[in-house]
Amino acid sequence: MLADNLHIGKDCWEGSSLVISDGAAIPAATFESYPIVSSIVVLFCLLYVILFIGNIILATGISFRSIFRHLSLEEIAGNNSSLGALNFASVLCVPVLALLLDFRNLSPLNLLYILSALVGYFAVKAGLFSLMGWLRKCPEAAQLLSINNRVHLVVCTILALPAFFIRVKLYIPVLLLAVLASYLVKGFKIFASNKLPILFWFLYLCALEIPTVAAIVGILV
Repeated sequence: MLADNLHIGKDCWEGSSLVISDGAAIPAATFESYPIVSSIVVLFCLLYVILFIGNIILATGISFRSIFRHLSLEEIAGNNSSLGALNFASVLCVPVLALLLDFRNLSPLNLLYILSALVGYFAVKAGLFSLMGWLRKCPEAAQLLSINNRVHLVVCTILALPAFFIRVKLYIPVLLLAVLASYLVKGFKIFASNKLPILFWFLYLCALEIPTVAAIVGILV
């Protein structure tokens, strides 16, 4: 009886070893498996921050002061150093936002798609503002709309940085909606003060702003 039990145990053990040996090997996470594209984007952001840290700090202060109405958009437009700092910071914000939106999986292909979509989105916005300024002969209003866009881009990026460290699913969607509300209010005031057609503003929102924000919120939620 004991010999039979030992023989059965031996057969079970050999069968288990065969299952283990035939199983597919699980690759260990190595440095090489980390997405190269993500690494390049992170390196670019770090180098940009090191080279232009003064401009980024200045642009951050300018943007938050503008949001809380301590600094007008006209004052930013009239100050070349403030405007230059805001331009530098807004360039950095695009890849940082792409990393934030793709932070869950860090897929290089997804990161490229998101980065390309954001670049195209902001390029279309800049083109629409310039076109409107040329058609309506109001380049000053077009410049203010562009500055308003960059101010809210910087504020949104700074406030979204905690998403790298905290795992709150609704943090970025709620932040996007809050920043969008502030952006729309300021943009509407620019249109109204320069007597621009509100219909153009409405069509612009329906065609570009609202679908984009809805798509981002849908992806995150």
